[in-house]
Amino acid sequence: MDKSEFSRVTGWGRALIDSLNDKSFVTAVRQGLTLTIPLMILGSLAIFINNLPIAPYQALMFSVFGEGWKDFGGGIYQATFSIMGLCMNFTVSHAIVSGNRVAVARGVSPVVGALVSVMSLFSLVLVEDGRFALDWIGPLGVFVSMITAYLSTSLFLALHGVRALTLRMYGNSADRDLSSVISSLIPSALTLIAFVTLRLALGACGIPNILTAINDWFLRLFEALPSSLFVFFFVIFTHVLWFFGIHGNNVLEPVVRARILPALDINQSLVSQGLAPTQIFTKEFFDVFVFLGGSGATLCLILALFLGTRRANIRKIATFSIFPGLINVNEMMIYGLPIVLNFYLLIPFLLIPPLFTLISYTAMTLRLVPLTVSVVEWTTPIGIGGFITTGGSLAGSFLQFFNLALGTLLYLPFVRAHEYYFRRDNARVLKNLQDRIDRLNEQRGAIVLHSHDSEGSLARALADDLERILKYGAPVPGGDGKTEGNCVGGLVG
Repeated sequence: MDKSEFSRVTGWGRALIDSLNDKSFVTAVRQGLTLTIPLMILGSLAIFINNLPIAPYQALMFSVFGEGWKDFGGGIYQATFSIMGLCMNFTVSHAIVSGNRVAVARGVSPVVGALVSVMSLFSLVLVEDGRFALDWIGPLGVFVSMITAYLSTSLFLALHGVRALTLRMYGNSADRDLSSVISSLIPSALTLIAFVTLRLALGACGIPNILTAINDWFLRLFEALPSSLFVFFFVIFTHVLWFFGIHGNNVLEPVVRARILPALDINQSLVSQGLAPTQIFTKEFFDVFVFLGGSGATLCLILALFLGTRRANIRKIATFSIFPGLINVNEMMIYGLPIVLNFYLLIPFLLIPPLFTLISYTAMTLRLVPLTVSVVEWTTPIGIGGFITTGGSLAGSFLQFFNLALGTLLYLPFVRAHEYYFRRDNARVLKNLQDRIDRLNEQRGAIVLHSHDSEGSLARALADDLERILKYGAPVPGGDGKTEGNCVGGLVG
């Protein structure tokens, strides 16, 4: 393939990824997940504080705060990760309505749309002994929550577009919110009725719990796989689930218990008899050598972000993800960056873990690294886990750091492509913003600043920059003075 053909193929691939990344639902998911970043940061830090598996640290916390020292972090987890699905349902739906200019022009409230989505989700939630099943609104329910957000909000907006179904109330500007609520009454009711009907229909078909039905289907699928295909299919499919917002590790936990957990017991039994271990694919094998930083080897991605991106907001997300990533907690990367439905990161996210599996398998087959014989917590930091699980071998730690370096190098070109995409997208948004400013009257600044779309977000950011410049008499660090100056000048007339 010559240089021109290669450029043509890569250009076609980039155009395809651009089109996938720009789909309205994908954009709304990214925007909705961005709104949950505070939840991710707090929840990740709570997990890090409670689960850092270093004995002196655990002993110190116990001696200082007493037996119930984990209750504080547990309370933060309960208020963040335990309602992750519910929060994402609300924020994704809010983003869908906010990004629909036709709906916003008609006066559809994003908050009302999000509340309708929450009601639709709870109409599907299984009730056990008079209580809601919390799995539906936590990490396990993220995928169902986002799909419910998309379907319910799409139906709500479609019904809201039917003039005969919208009640009209006229009044002054102070009545705007009330008017928006009244006009949404019938579309909201019909959307909720549709989802209740769906719930009853599923129950009539013998599916009272969608989450259980999905998990059972995955378990049957893996039970049918031959051993020669199981390992790589398991690794790849776990990451396919994560990419679409499904908690792959939790969903496939029954598969792990049935086909992977017994392997370490076999190794330990052989060692106790003075024999050499024989099982390579143990749970520790995947936790320690494949899932570096969590599924997708996201600790490699964090390092690649520091090396390959200049955007301050992304570097801050990477910074907040470092400590949780060291103990393999990566929800901040999955949902905060996000990796979910981010087609620029799809290829490395799916292919690096199988590559680590192959490398680690080869190293153990050649006896360059001992097989895993000791139990380690999945939250054990890199370097320590490889040493412990291989029976105190430095080769285990070396293999971890080798995979970490290789994964970082493999993520780097995709991170740079992701960065290039956002630079182009920001340039496009800035041009659209400048075009809108040119067309507005003397009130244009207020109109743009209160807009819910991408131009409105950029306008507010530039207005904040202008405020800091006027207050401190210095340019905004890292900003492009010429471009921002022209745009800020348009905002203020």
